[in-house]
Amino acid sequence: SPQYESADVEDTGYPDGLIANSAVEKLAQLKQRDKPFFFAVGFYKPHLPFSAPKKYWDLYDRDKIGLAPHPEPPENVNPRISLHRSGELLGNYNSPIERTGFGNVSPADARLLRHGYYAATSYADAQVGKVLNALDRLDLRENTIVVLWGDHGWHLGDNGVWAKHTLHEKAVRSAMIVRTPGMSAPGAKTAGLTETIDLYPTLADLSGLDAPGHLPGQSLRPLIQDPNHPGKTGAVSYWKRGKRIGRSLRTDRYRITRYHKGDETLQVELYDHQQDPQESVNIADNHPEQAQRLLKRLKRDAPTMRRP
Repeated sequence: SPQYESADVEDTGYPDGLIANSAVEKLAQLKQRDKPFFFAVGFYKPHLPFSAPKKYWDLYDRDKIGLAPHPEPPENVNPRISLHRSGELLGNYNSPIERTGFGNVSPADARLLRHGYYAATSYADAQVGKVLNALDRLDLRENTIVVLWGDHGWHLGDNGVWAKHTLHEKAVRSAMIVRTPGMSAPGAKTAGLTETIDLYPTLADLSGLDAPGHLPGQSLRPLIQDPNHPGKTGAVSYWKRGKRIGRSLRTDRYRITRYHKGDETLQVELYDHQQDPQESVNIADNHPEQAQRLLKRLKRDAPTMRRP
């Protein structure tokens, strides 16, 4: 099967439409119970394959879909240490799409795959909307906290990768949306740094519950009340491939990443997001003092990370 599909079917022609309908039915049952509840709904898309009903593909004109602004591995890195050849997309499907470089594809195929990703995302968005509409219809909006989150981002040809499994911004920056009754600025975005480990203490705080004291995260209530709040001073990510371990720290301006085997450092990467939001040039060698300062912070903060 290919990495994409656009069958002319209703939403229930693919699994996420069935999941949404089931979630709506379950919410009605929970409403009848009239008790506090925790309800988790998991959607597949936009995970591979990029399959969605045709009407969501029709939302986009492929000729107008842009390409990754930096489709090559970053300068001053060994990509075999920090990146990969996109095997999840290019190695697991029967498709004419082929690599044209380290892990990239032709511009035509890139637009096709990005089209599929956009369609799958719009399909998932519509299913989320069905669940939120049900909350409104059941008069649950004013006493229900809603969190939408994903476990990772995804390179769409960025840095020469079509997948996750990197410590670049495209992979470790994931969707996180919180809606709670009484928000001062509903729908506002925040540039404050957050981590997914913050969700547990956030839900406990907003629900008036006592969170266990050992939780490494912290409540996001300050950002929810004030989107201009700076959030954390840093967010840490972790990835392990074989004996090769990578840890990355994102501050409000920089990303520092260290790859190592045991105590042996394999590669250090430093990116300045004010000057280079695409993480296209590793500046660690050109700014050794900044790199060492951030490596010390990474060493201090990384032990709080738990292995996946």
